[in-house]
Parts: sequence; C-alpha cells; structure tokens
Amino acid sequence: MSAHFAVLKEVDLVHSELQGELASVLTHLRETGLT
Repeated sequence: MSAHFAVLKEVDLVHSELQGELASVLTHLRETGLT
C-alpha cells in the first residue's frame, strides 16, 4: 500500500515539474512575441 502511495507521489511530482516547464516555455514564447 505504501509503495503504491510512493508511486503516486512520484507521478505527482513529475506532473508538477512538467507543468512548470510548460509554463516557462509559454512565458518565453510570449516574451519573444511568437504567440
């Protein structure tokens, strides 16, 4: 059970990091005027 929970936490962490990366890319595109 705790191993399953650890996997869920890991997936959540990766998901958060990906959202942060996406936000950075979108911000960069806006700043460079490509959107």
